[in-house]
Amino acid sequence: MKEISKYWMSILIFLFVFIFDGKLWAQQVNPQQQAIAQKAAETIVNALGTQKYSLLWSQYTSQWFKSKVDENVFLANLSMGRAQFGQIQKISLVSFEHATSDPVNAFQGDIYAFTFRDKYPIGEFYERIVVIKDTDGQFRMSGLFGSAVPTQ
Repeated sequence: MKEISKYWMSILIFLFVFIFDGKLWAQQVNPQQQAIAQKAAETIVNALGTQKYSLLWSQYTSQWFKSKVDENVFLANLSMGRAQFGQIQKISLVSFEHATSDPVNAFQGDIYAFTFRDKYPIGEFYERIVVIKDTDGQFRMSGLFGSAVPTQ
């Protein structure tokens, strides 16, 4: 499991991850918009958990993210890093945060970060999915982060 966790973490080097200052998340949330963003994040987790990486790239990844990451790198990293996970068995929402800007990359717009605790045949993982409102108004992935749930 440690080997898989290290490998999974190395994949993240190639993926852009939003780094947020905790003060950003103190903004008021529109419940309807949050529900739409959460549904998008759950769809993304399901695509990851069923190894539908091409679908994830083509339909659920933001144009902003696509401008930062090469499709072949994205697909290769997910395919190599997640192959041993198997099919997702359970998805549980742990938390969500909302912001309207990210000073690290100067992004302006609605940003939601959802953290899930997901169960796979090989173990449990925290998966953080960051979605932004894309150019067409739909919420799509702009960041992905994962780590194994620590064993006790």
